[in-house]
Amino acid sequence: MKLIQKLSFILGATFTFSGTSTAITVPVLNTYQAQSNYFPEQRRTDFLSTLQTLPVPTTAEDFFNQGSFRSSIGDYTGAIEDFTQAIRLQSDYTDAYLFRSNVHLYLENYDQAVADSTEVIRLDSNNALAYNNRCYGLARGLGDYQKAISDCNKAIQLGDNNPGAAAFYSSRCLARAGLGDKTALDDCAFSLKIDPNYIYGYEDRGLARSILRDKKGAIADLRIAARLFKEIKDTVSFERVQKLIRTLEQ
Repeated sequence: MKLIQKLSFILGATFTFSGTSTAITVPVLNTYQAQSNYFPEQRRTDFLSTLQTLPVPTTAEDFFNQGSFRSSIGDYTGAIEDFTQAIRLQSDYTDAYLFRSNVHLYLENYDQAVADSTEVIRLDSNNALAYNNRCYGLARGLGDYQKAISDCNKAIQLGDNNPGAAAFYSSRCLARAGLGDKTALDDCAFSLKIDPNYIYGYEDRGLARSILRDKKGAIADLRIAARLFKEIKDTVSFERVQKLIRTLEQ
């Protein structure tokens, strides 16, 4: 991922810290959307400098806000640590589990992403984003396609009008392909119809085509994804897709 995230955008978020009037506003994207790479290098440096001047976080909300800020500038290890600390201080902090699952998807830590998504669902059984995260983790990482489809169906049922709905159909496309369903590509096509700029839709369709033994089509889609990731300077996703292309070309 899977930012999202692949998930819905959270733009213009303002973070405040307890015991202070300090407030910072940054364009935050859920982690699976490769948010750090939407920042020019100088701007990222400026944000890192700002982070160093902020007061020491003390509350669960402080740590969550700091984790969101860290993930927005590409400090994924720090973000995971902050979300974990938020959860230690508030064990039912749904958003902290959800955002941590986003980071894990982006870093391809699928077991952890599935575990965090499952906890979100336990706390909030109507959270469409969590069902999608778990669907994607199960499909791409763990190969549990049947359960993944069930989760994606639930995500679509709960959030078909969600800004992240393109991700829901793209995730289901991958899961259905895993079961050999050639009509799975209909979901990928619908995902890109919802959001033609959804880069992960090309990556997922490339993966689905690869599973369905359409090597030529898979490489074509993955090359589109690689080009678009390169354009937005998302080096993590670019390198991930390039690795897939090299494997298929062998």
